[in-house]
Parts: sequence; C-alpha cells; structure tokens
Amino acid sequence: MDNGIDILQTGSKSASRVVYDGVFVYGMYQKQPFRKGLVLQGLGPDDVVLMPHVQGNLRLSDCARATILGNCTYEGSMTIDGTATERDGFTGFMTRLATLVTHGVYIRDNHSVVMSDFYIEQANSGYVFEGKAGLPPGRVTVQGAKLHFFPPKDDPDAGTALGIRNYGGWIFFGPNQFYVTPPDVRVRQSGDNPVHLAIWGNCFYRTSLCPSVTPAATLHLLGNHGVDVGANDQVLSHENRAEDNVPEENWDRFVPA
Repeated sequence: MDNGIDILQTGSKSASRVVYDGVFVYGMYQKQPFRKGLVLQGLGPDDVVLMPHVQGNLRLSDCARATILGNCTYEGSMTIDGTATERDGFTGFMTRLATLVTHGVYIRDNHSVVMSDFYIEQANSGYVFEGKAGLPPGRVTVQGAKLHFFPPKDDPDAGTALGIRNYGGWIFFGPNQFYVTPPDVRVRQSGDNPVHLAIWGNCFYRTSLCPSVTPAATLHLLGNHGVDVGANDQVLSHENRAEDNVPEENWDRFVPA
C-alpha cells in the first residue's frame, strides 16, 4: 500500500475519547520514523486518547492540549511536534519498547512528554530533542531499563545517546542504563535556547559520559553509578564518570521529574 498514513485522528470542536487497543501500524524494524503509522493531529483540550496496546510509528502533531496516555506501545519511532503555543494538556507513555530504529523518539518544537519505562535496543541512536526560538519551554521526563546502540559504521553521528538541537526547557533523564556500546555515552547539544539536562540515577555499564554542550546548557548530575567503567590505565574526569555536581540543598531541582 502506498498510503502515507495508516490511521489519522484529527481534532474538532467536539469532545472525543478514543481507545486504540490491539492496533498494529507500520514501523516495526523499518527505520523510517516519519512514514505511515498512527497519526494524531490537532487534538484539543476535550480530546482523550488511550493506547492499551499499539505497535508501530506514533506521530503526534499539535496535540499538547489533549490528554494522551500510551499504556503499552512498542516498535517503530515516536515523533511529537507542532508550533501551537497553548500546551495545557498531558502526553505520557508508560511502557514503550523500540528496537532497530534510527532514534527511539523525536521531540520537536520544545514539546513536553513523560515516559516512565522506555527501553531502546539495537538502535542507531537514542533521543532527539529539538526546539525553536519563541516557543514555550518544554519539560521531558524519561525513565527506562536500558539504552543500547548498534551504530552503522558509515555514519559518524550514529551512536549519540541524547541529541539536543536548540531545545529549550528541562530534560530529566533517569533512572536508566547506558549499556556497553558505544562505550562513550555521547550527549550532543547545540543552539542558544537555555536547556537544563538532568542525568540522574543512571547505571553506566562499561560506558562513560561524554558531553559536548554550549554555554546555553546546564548539566545536572546526581546519583549515577558506574560498573566496570574505563580501562585500568584510562583517566576519566568526574564528569566522564557522571559524578554528582548538585549540592544537597539543590536536590529539589529534581522534584519535577
């Protein structure tokens, strides 16, 4: 089939409540995150979407006023975007799995999301966070069991755990596990939007933190733990080891997570 979307739900002036259970759309093992899938578009404050069981690409555009909850979703990639500035709804995902993807999720336009159990394995890279000037700052919370990559050798940018491109707001990452490959946990941030990145409660299993950020980014490290990190003769900085840099009197910064 050559259709561009498997399922499209759009907003209207009327209230709606839609449940997607046992729904299978395009995306599993395809590495084509912006093709087909389940698309939610322009949902408003009176729209509620529940996803007890959905497989495949999920694409949410200008739905930040709606209430959207994914109970169990897996495979394919997820994209959240849209430039509408009213964002008084909730978007959250409880359990989600993504394997053999370019990236597990693309958060664009400073959007917000809560993901409480997100497992990524055998991916090219992890997460993309993008923003634009003039949009409200966002807040992202990501927790999970493991983050693991098989980056293609011909792609020098692959294997990036967190790619932050002018995203503005807060990103809370953890608890989670950065697992084995690649050994350098790459965090790449660019742009002028102020962004706070909190990496907390993570296990670095045979990996070490390797951030590259601009002055617009503030890195908060708390409660991380390394297992078999670095060779015996390798010198790692406190930042590479993701050691605490947040004093106890400022731990309340993590309350929003």
